[in-house]
Amino acid sequence: MKIPQFVYKYQGTNENSILSLKQSGIYFGRVEKFNDPYDCNLGFHLKIDEHKLDKFIKGEPPYNKDRTVNIENEIRSLNRDNLKAIIHKVANSAITNSIQNTIKNFGVSCFSEVNDNLLMWSHYANSAKGFCLEFDTRFEPFNKIFKVAYNDELPELDAMEIISSEDYSENRVSETSKLWLTKSIDWKYEQEWRIIHQKKDTIFTYAQEALRAVYFGPLINRHYLEIICLILQGQNKNVKFFLGRISKEKFEVEFEEIKYTPFINKK
Repeated sequence: MKIPQFVYKYQGTNENSILSLKQSGIYFGRVEKFNDPYDCNLGFHLKIDEHKLDKFIKGEPPYNKDRTVNIENEIRSLNRDNLKAIIHKVANSAITNSIQNTIKNFGVSCFSEVNDNLLMWSHYANSAKGFCLEFDTRFEPFNKIFKVAYNDELPELDAMEIISSEDYSENRVSETSKLWLTKSIDWKYEQEWRIIHQKKDTIFTYAQEALRAVYFGPLINRHYLEIICLILQGQNKNVKFFLGRISKEKFEVEFEEIKYTPFINKK
């Protein structure tokens, strides 16, 4: 899936967000603190593809002995129902371990495709008193971002993909990633993308060129605006600043580029 050229991170004006900006850092938070009780804590449905099961029974690629994990060749002689039961058990165990590792160890940083959503400004940027960062996805870690899917139903996972692969750990993450990249359709307005880090409570330092612009909420405190501009002008001369205003014609935030001049430089 092609990722967008830019992604946006909504921020409140607080000590942590200002320090992260000063450090050119993205914080990877723990998922148990997310505001959606289902987020990264989903149930799931397992399916077994009959065609893949037949290939497994026959020992055909990719289900030959050298590329099959946790299931010995001897069980191929079991009847189909027993074999399905074993596959379900192994897949369930792999998924359970993946969920536990994700919640216990992994960190997640969340982004959006858009910078002008009113609900996002309200929920994640201090009711339009915060700011929004624009990042270029050609740079790390933004080039390793994943799109969140929105559904009415819990995700369905392929049991055969979970238990069998040349690289089991990589494949398992690929299939079970649906568990932390799937949200209720109610959250669709966020147009969310996520970066997943193997360690929570971690700050990843990005290249300063990755930060392209800062969008200030229409209700931001002027002192916070000046602090952010001063920090970034000392680190990244190319970053652009945009000040939001509440439209008088539509339900939207409109942005206009501003040129910030420090007080000490004003004549």
